[in-house]
Amino acid sequence: MLIEAEDFSKAEAPFAVATGGSRADGFTFWKEWPSWVNLTEPVLQRRSWNGRNLGIVFREAANMPSLLEPASRGTHRIWLERIRRTLAAGADGISLRTLCHHNGHFSYLKYAFAPNVREEFQSGYGRPPRTTTEDYERNRRIRGEFFTQFLRDGRKLASRFRRKFAFQIESGIEVPPHLDTRMQFHLDYETWFKEELFDEISLKWFTSENPFIHERILPLARRRGVPVHVISRCLDGGMDNRGIESAEAYVMNAFKAGFDGFNFYETANLMEMNPLGVSMPKGFAASAISKAIRTLNALQLEGK
Repeated sequence: MLIEAEDFSKAEAPFAVATGGSRADGFTFWKEWPSWVNLTEPVLQRRSWNGRNLGIVFREAANMPSLLEPASRGTHRIWLERIRRTLAAGADGISLRTLCHHNGHFSYLKYAFAPNVREEFQSGYGRPPRTTTEDYERNRRIRGEFFTQFLRDGRKLASRFRRKFAFQIESGIEVPPHLDTRMQFHLDYETWFKEELFDEISLKWFTSENPFIHERILPLARRRGVPVHVISRCLDGGMDNRGIESAEAYVMNAFKAGFDGFNFYETANLMEMNPLGVSMPKGFAASAISKAIRTLNALQLEGK
């Protein structure tokens, strides 16, 4: 954002500005948790620079490490085998989320033009995709269709094992495909509900009061008889001394808003296993969750 780079022939050269670190400790290049829109947000944000060290690398990553392209049928085979192994090991069900597709890279849009996507675009439109707003949307829809097909296959696999198949709907799913969507593929939740691909839905990064959820997701879920749960924000510091108060409020709000349950996230920050193999609560977790359960039981009795 602060430099222009040219090679010896005066052509534009690739570069990336460090997003963290220092000259003493080494710079990092977007290995922190980036925003889900990636390149768009930092380009549009106003930034300040203190005039000290500035990290620059004159290259671009050729691919996204550890990220599997949704439009690859080989990817689907890997994902489905992981589901099969999990179910075969005795799990009661599978819950899928998509946020892990962010993986510390610079631009979802750049890598949305993977070979599989270009081949599918060529087959459908008789030409290669271009870097235009219209073709960006077409690419998102192509990749979204592939992802939906993976969900269909996952549903069939879970049904074969007679196990539940659940999905985590995350913030960003409300962005329409003609805009800069998360991961640059269309999260076609309306089709997923229509085809009854899930036994349960959990909401990640949405609150119990979110208008989009009440206007779009809950009506679809209720029409299909799909339970909807709310997931808390990441409790990476565990429950603090306000945990009793906040846990009670989370559960009360979810109940009164008509949801089917509330999940505290993440378990590793709330519970740990002692040397005897017994799960023990951390910090204020036991008191907070006990209070939330008592509140929920009281609310259910009132409802009766």
